[in-house]
Amino acid sequence: MAEIEIYDVIGDGTAKEVKAQLGKLRADEPLTVSINSPGGYLHDGLAVYNMLGRHQGEVTTRVDGAAFSAASILMLAGTKREMASNALVLIHDPWTGPVPGEIAELRRALEYLNKTRRQAAKIYTDRTTLDKQAVDAEMARESVYDAEEALNYGFATEIIDAAPVEMCVQLDRLPVHQELREELAEMIKQRVVPLSQLEARDVIQKARERATSILGE
Repeated sequence: MAEIEIYDVIGDGTAKEVKAQLGKLRADEPLTVSINSPGGYLHDGLAVYNMLGRHQGEVTTRVDGAAFSAASILMLAGTKREMASNALVLIHDPWTGPVPGEIAELRRALEYLNKTRRQAAKIYTDRTTLDKQAVDAEMARESVYDAEEALNYGFATEIIDAAPVEMCVQLDRLPVHQELREELAEMIKQRVVPLSQLEARDVIQKARERATSILGE
């Protein structure tokens, strides 16, 4: 299965890069889009959302870390929407920086923000279980969802396990007593690799206890 990674701010080059990668695929080729993004420009996010929607193959979006702001729009382009158990989604009202000028220019900026807000809100309403009133309220209060909440609200269709934390130690370089080095090696050997985060903490704690014991002897 082909994969496209969006692991950065969604900006001027994002849509162009995704278009180029889509152009290398068969029209009906299944595609996974992996996302870890703080968001960015909504119009670029909409362009990518529409391109993925036109792709004839099945599109799976996968949130590896964050799908904030415009990235939450991209997430919803998938037929299947996977989310790591420790990932987050954020939605909010669009915003702009300072707008210099007269009242007329401020009004035009407000009109633009209202239009972009309606576009985002329609996608959230169409693609999640939230109705329009709920979407309006959630965007206004800048809502953050964990994986369970995202699943309940329809942003995600499936929660996937977070990757285990691997522990890689060059034991010969540890500035510790040789006896402790050997005991550490044995503790790691007795566990299935890769170590989970919990197991890694256990090894580290036992190493600390043994180091204290050795230094006290």
